[in-house]
Amino acid sequence: MSQQRQRSTKPSSWIDAANVLKNLRTVTSLTAKSAYCFVKYGKLTEAIKKEIGGYTGPRGKIYNPPEKIVENEIVMQCSELPKSEGGASCPFLNTDYDQLMKEKNRRMKAEIRDVDEYDIEGEVDVCIIGTGPGGSAAAYALSERYKEELGKGDKKIVMLERGGLYTSDEFSQKEKTLLPALYQNPLRFSDDFGIALVKGSLVGGSAVLNDAICFEAPSRVTQDWEVDVGRELREKRIYRKVRDMIHYKKIPHMAQHKNARMFEKGVETEDLEHFLLNERNTNPRIPHQPMRPQHQLACVGCGFCHLGCRYNRKQTPLITFVPAAMDNGVRVFKNATVSKVLHSGGAVRGVRVKRGLGRRDLIIKAKKVIVSCGAVNSSQLLLRSGVENQHLGKHISLHPAPLIFGVFDEKVYPDWGIPMTSAYEKYQFPSDDKKVFPDGFGYLIETIANHPIAQAASLPAGKVRARMRQYENTASATVILHDQAVGEVKKRHGHITPLTYKLHREDQIKMKHGIKEAARIFLNAGAREVFTSHEKETAYRSLEELERVDIFNEDHLPLGPGKILLGSAHSQGGCRMATTGDRGVVDFNGHSHDVENLYVSDGSLFPTSLGVNPQVTIMALATKIGESIDLGH
Repeated sequence: MSQQRQRSTKPSSWIDAANVLKNLRTVTSLTAKSAYCFVKYGKLTEAIKKEIGGYTGPRGKIYNPPEKIVENEIVMQCSELPKSEGGASCPFLNTDYDQLMKEKNRRMKAEIRDVDEYDIEGEVDVCIIGTGPGGSAAAYALSERYKEELGKGDKKIVMLERGGLYTSDEFSQKEKTLLPALYQNPLRFSDDFGIALVKGSLVGGSAVLNDAICFEAPSRVTQDWEVDVGRELREKRIYRKVRDMIHYKKIPHMAQHKNARMFEKGVETEDLEHFLLNERNTNPRIPHQPMRPQHQLACVGCGFCHLGCRYNRKQTPLITFVPAAMDNGVRVFKNATVSKVLHSGGAVRGVRVKRGLGRRDLIIKAKKVIVSCGAVNSSQLLLRSGVENQHLGKHISLHPAPLIFGVFDEKVYPDWGIPMTSAYEKYQFPSDDKKVFPDGFGYLIETIANHPIAQAASLPAGKVRARMRQYENTASATVILHDQAVGEVKKRHGHITPLTYKLHREDQIKMKHGIKEAARIFLNAGAREVFTSHEKETAYRSLEELERVDIFNEDHLPLGPGKILLGSAHSQGGCRMATTGDRGVVDFNGHSHDVENLYVSDGSLFPTSLGVNPQVTIMALATKIGESIDLGH
């Protein structure tokens, strides 16, 4: 039996205001630094480019790196070569594929309407809230089974997206323009302002803006989940379906970002087996052409993954699941903010969509509703809708991530090449150090890279300009922590601080261990200095100096709001799967234990932290959910 939640008697605006006042110093610092970085490094004047080491900015439609990049062995490059010089078989270029993508963009712009133009009469069979990896994969799997009925108009499936439609035509690679356009509330934090919550808001969801990393769920993680779903994931059937759609595979060693090469250089010889090349969904397949023997195109390595793929290489929901579902007859509407899921008598009835000022809200009647808004947003929406379950909004994990930087004498050129090419897994599931890793779960270290605004915003507040002058000599990495699910969405309303999350003491020790390990590897690689994303600059210039750091001492590598900037792009949990309602919110097909015909299909399903980049597992579970839903005949 689900338990009744106690409703807050205070308006959310008052709660937000109280949080802001309580953390005024942290909020002021974050706001001031973010505004400064956005204004200064968003201009990209020639003086600014020169100041940060000759940053070149957007690449243009034809990818052609300057000599300084080619000379530094950053090998991913593309230029329009004549056929006599290999242009016909260039793995980066294919005019037929480019034309196909242009036609796909044109069609989506013509057919994806604003919600104010909603024109579907009567009740729909399924309304899906969210077009990210969870919503779009479920829509495609479901529509594949019913495409004949959809084509005849006997069935109706609609998808609603709160963001807008942006295709490769709009992915200009300009941070100043695209960061506010593509991301939901760039200043959204946990309620103590200790963790920045990063989430995309556009057709295709956050998967359009990630770095294309594809990890399947580790068996060590899923064996702790209840047997049904864990076994199904380990059998790989649904992963194979996802792989067939988004074509993820391991990148070649030669394609490594120079940032990753510097990191690999610092890994001890005996530990190189733990240095992994990532799998990425950046190899689109093209139809067989006798005169062009290649069957897959290659990522051009432009380095702008987090602003959308201008070259249509990243096989995101925007160019895979969403248009495939549309081909089957699914209708998609953008700029649709759903305020409530409507239900009565224990069964779902539809959704309420906000309209502009002076306009009546749109009510969409639906036989079934699938909520796919992401862990925090899905939990918040269902709480706001009056769904009662003792676990709803709880058990949220974030993969809270610090940054570690290594400054080298040689140029690294962090803005060129594939941003995230590798991971270091030595401490992912450690079993021989119970003092640091008592539960046997640890972390991954992933090599990353940022462009100027994002890079500057992650630097110590008083050192932004000085550190940005070292930009082209700076490599970076982050720690992906398998954190305990201690987060909770407590508010039904409000958009600033909906989530309470305090890093568990055991996870604090693990995070410090990861920071120290990444710093050690950079110093081993020859970095003249390493520093972290602490607000008060924390830097080390030798292994001896680093060794004196005591991870059990709270004064060493201090963690907490105002002390270190942590980011989270991987919120998980809040609607966790379980066999019964007293153990979780939904069953293993995403079906609510409390409201008939209500489903959830996103990262909020995970019973625990995944410990790796989650997009592929979200798509896999969404595929399973889409296959399980029966629309009747």
